Amino acid sequence: MLRPELIVPPIIEKLFASIDNTNEPHRFTSIMTCLTRITRQLVRQTPCYSQGQTYVLPLIMSVLPGIDLNDFKKTSITLEFLNTIFMLITCVDCSSAIHIRKDLTDIEKEVCLSTAKFGDFINEFLDRIFRMIKILSTDMSDAAVIIDEANMEDTTLESKLRSIMANIVQQCSSKIFQIIREKITDFVTHSYWSAKVRKIVASLVQAIVLGDPVETLKYLLPKTCDSINKIMNDAEGHGLLTDHKGDKELTWYLFLFSELVRARGDTLIIYRQMIISVFHRCIQIIHKGSYKAVASAAKHLLKSLTHIYMINTRWTGENIDGPYVDFLPIRVWGQPVDVDKFQVQFHIPGDDELDFAREFVETYVPVPSSCIHTCVDLLVHDHIELRKYAIQSIAAICRLQKSPRIYVEKSLDGILHETKKESSSVTMHDECHPGDRDDNLWVTMDCYKPPETQAEWEQTCFLDKTFHGYYTWPKMIKYSMNKRARYTQNDMPEQVAIIYNRFMDKNFLIQSTKLMISDEHTDEINFDYVRVTMFKEHEDPRRMYRLIDFMRTLINNRISSNTFNEISRWSLIQTLRMFQWRIPSIWCTIHEYARELLDHSFKPVREHIANVLSMSFSFNIRLFNGKSTRHPSINQCMDVIYERLHQAIEIYEKTPLGRT
Repeated sequence: MLRPELIVPPIIEKLFASIDNTNEPHRFTSIMTCLTRITRQLVRQTPCYSQGQTYVLPLIMSVLPGIDLNDFKKTSITLEFLNTIFMLITCVDCSSAIHIRKDLTDIEKEVCLSTAKFGDFINEFLDRIFRMIKILSTDMSDAAVIIDEANMEDTTLESKLRSIMANIVQQCSSKIFQIIREKITDFVTHSYWSAKVRKIVASLVQAIVLGDPVETLKYLLPKTCDSINKIMNDAEGHGLLTDHKGDKELTWYLFLFSELVRARGDTLIIYRQMIISVFHRCIQIIHKGSYKAVASAAKHLLKSLTHIYMINTRWTGENIDGPYVDFLPIRVWGQPVDVDKFQVQFHIPGDDELDFAREFVETYVPVPSSCIHTCVDLLVHDHIELRKYAIQSIAAICRLQKSPRIYVEKSLDGILHETKKESSSVTMHDECHPGDRDDNLWVTMDCYKPPETQAEWEQTCFLDKTFHGYYTWPKMIKYSMNKRARYTQNDMPEQVAIIYNRFMDKNFLIQSTKLMISDEHTDEINFDYVRVTMFKEHEDPRRMYRLIDFMRTLINNRISSNTFNEISRWSLIQTLRMFQWRIPSIWCTIHEYARELLDHSFKPVREHIANVLSMSFSFNIRLFNGKSTRHPSINQCMDVIYERLHQAIEIYEKTPLGRT
């Protein structure tokens, strides 16, 4: 916006005038929509305009009546406005800065004083949300919720509320967060909520779990687990396991439990026995709603314990709790983030977390022989849905039956020395030059020399995670050897023997494979990740060089065939995307051949060719301090396409369509 001082004030005035205008409610929604589009110009300081910041607190307080269940459009637009605002500002009371700093302008003093009302805003905003939840919860019983217009509105409210709360807790002071945590904790523990509003309530719980998992779990998890155990210990509690009707209060607390175990994995460790005891008591419940909550809790717990994920997305690294001597929060409102200074923090699973996950899986995912027999038989069942579930089950069972991996830890120099590679120009952990470098060529397929002996194969350092070496190298690289204990027919567990014997049956294997192919509803055979994992899959291209070499022959196959075979061939080639930047010569081969087929006579083939071609360019990127030298150039390809289009246009102009 070139002149915000001319645009923003009139819109603000019109908004304030429309708030109490009951005769023309559409004016409020129209102006709010407009204001949402210019929030950055409203909240940030610029050399020519900073007056907009004085409107922020009065605005967010005055629009709260827009949260009105009788007018869904008004509610949705109000929440959208608040969401956009809290993406751009810190929710911090920095009014004390006027007594500390001597460099404040009159406008900054006014804005700092206004931030004292953030606490009032949070209290009133949450109170309105709580009232809305209470009203919605009485609209429908705990029976199955029908997907209708009202339900879609609830889903929209849930999505917007989740985003608002996440933005607030990630950019708020400790004092503000304490207000939020106390109000939400009190709200969710003094009532149990129906299925209609559980996801909306969940968005509140997810916010405080995200903001401070340690404090949130301390106040909520023991209470929740105690409530679950109390219900299960009740005189009639034992009957709940076999009661299809279930217990509404128990279902609510199990749902709340499933949201709490979304917390960062390391914060769950001290509650390990408490969490295990809940699963032990409730894993056999047959009531659908309660069992779904238990299943969700298991999924959330394992993800929290075993995944790598961001845990801090605060866009300023400064201490926003004060004192505000060297940093003033309002001066960063709406300002662009300096990516070089943005300190992203990640959760990396520790040994305690992985041990917890391992105990959980071994205890609560039993694979009794009768279950395996049933799942294997269902692989060739007439019903397609049963076959799909059987594939998922067998894939999971096979992973559980694998023997433990043997891990080694070596420095990059040590690995390169063993593989007789040069170790010069190594980018270590304190540098970041993403993309193609001399020190990461060895993890690509381009310079790979297959081992000649079993011992060499077992010692080769294969790295299945595609981020290894792309950005930088750690001091020590931990990887699994290509060696693990193998089952033999003499020492094979019964569960493994069931699967082994069936898949050694040639007729069964042919029948199950044919059924997998026939399950496709379209003319093409799509890549199915679950099916592949039922057999075997790795993501280091060197480990799968034979398969990739075979696929290279498919790329170079110049023999024309029918449309179905062409589509199948290029669909299979598309699966190479899993190897990402580590097969540059393959991408170059694809580029050279595929670009000549863009004018193929059949549209489905052209579409597949275009997809594969675009895939080959997806790694021709240059990030900060990085370079791309091994992959096909999109600019060169565009030059070729441009020339061919130019030729086609010239031909058309000389011989237009319709002329002979």
